[in-house]
Amino acid sequence: MRYLGMFIPTVMGVALLLSAQPSGSFDESDLMRLAALNQCEGCDLRKADLSGADMRRGALANVDLREANLKDALLSDANMPNAKLRKADLSGADLSHANLREADLRNSVLAGANLESALLQDAKLGKSDLHEAKLSRAHMNGASLRNSDLTNSNLGKAELTGADLSNTTLHDANMAKINMMGGSLSGADLTGAHLTEALLGKTDLSEAILVDTNLSEASLRGAFLTGADLSDAKLIKADLTGAEMSDSILINAVLNEASLDRAILDSTDLSGAQLIDASLAGISLQDAKAERTNFTRANLSNGDLSRISLIKANLTGATLRHALLEGADLSGANLSNAVLRKAVLSGAILNKVKLTGVDLMGTNLTDVDLSNSKLKKSDVAKAILCRTLMPWGEENQGCTE
Repeated sequence: MRYLGMFIPTVMGVALLLSAQPSGSFDESDLMRLAALNQCEGCDLRKADLSGADMRRGALANVDLREANLKDALLSDANMPNAKLRKADLSGADLSHANLREADLRNSVLAGANLESALLQDAKLGKSDLHEAKLSRAHMNGASLRNSDLTNSNLGKAELTGADLSNTTLHDANMAKINMMGGSLSGADLTGAHLTEALLGKTDLSEAILVDTNLSEASLRGAFLTGADLSDAKLIKADLTGAEMSDSILINAVLNEASLDRAILDSTDLSGAQLIDASLAGISLQDAKAERTNFTRANLSNGDLSRISLIKANLTGATLRHALLEGADLSGANLSNAVLRKAVLSGAILNKVKLTGVDLMGTNLTDVDLSNSKLKKSDVAKAILCRTLMPWGEENQGCTE
């Protein structure tokens, strides 16, 4: 039978099916047609009880299944474009490979449902329950899932270009290798989610919670992460070229070998983060906080680090050619073997800074106090010194006034 197993295409089967239905607004003739033929395009099946029904490969285009009970139903390979499934219960249902293009699934229950490789382009799934749903390799380009719950869901290798997942809950979700270029995860909670090798170029992640999220080797070129919380996140070898990350939180994040060239991280908190061998050429870190941050061998050439706090930061072997560090606080920082050629440190605080082997050729040290340093005159022979306090006294030969 095709009901609670599979429908019975007989008069007796149809009678049994109808007798099991609660009073509702569905059309009995449509239900009979579905039971007999597994076809019901444009049918009215609102509030019908089809739990456990076998409708595999069913022809259900434009069907109205609002508030229907489809719990544990078998709908794999079903053709259901433009279906109305608002507030339907599809928990545990098998919708793998089903065609649900432009379907309306708002406020539906899809907990534990199988939607692997399903076609959900431009579908509406806002405020739906998709926790522990299987969505790997699903095609969800342009779909809307605003305010939905996708906790522990599996979206591995799903296509989500232009999709809207703003304000969704994605705790511990698997989103490895997804393609979500140009989509939105604004305000989403991705705590503990896995997004390794994800394609998130120009994706909106503003105000998103990405605590302890794994974004290693993900592409976030030109992404918007303003105000996002990436505390303890892993972004090893991630590509954040040109990303907008102002006011974000990256406390204790791991960005070793990541690319942040031309990224904007103004007023960002990078305290305790690791950026070993990272590329940050042309980055903007104005008014940022990077205390105890590890920039070992990082490339910060041409970066704007004005007024940044680098207290006790590790910049060993870092390259800061032409970098702007006006008013920066480098108290207790380690600049051993760093390259600061033609960098501007006017008014910077360098109290108790380690400067062993530092390259200061052409470095502007105007209004800097290095009186307690161990620098020798030969170390600053080619630096610009103006009102600069050195261990041997004030130097002014670089003043132009």
